[in-house]
Amino acid sequence: VAQQVKAVHDTIGVDQVKMCLMTSTTSPASARAEQWHACRIFFAVPQIVESDIRHGICPAASVVLLVVDEAHRAV
Repeated sequence: VAQQVKAVHDTIGVDQVKMCLMTSTTSPASARAEQWHACRIFFAVPQIVESDIRHGICPAASVVLLVVDEAHRAV
């Protein structure tokens, strides 16, 4: 996922401060809850997104675009 953050920054010039990298090992749910409200672009594995939606952490109604990496794991 980290390589995608760099690629987006390098390709479209979005400030990395507005991007959040979310993984189960680096971001506990409480930290991710803050990130869902503070950032504009998110990089996460499907399991994190699913878990955060189920637990009401991710404001799913506000998601405009979702790109799934490792899509074979999202089913």
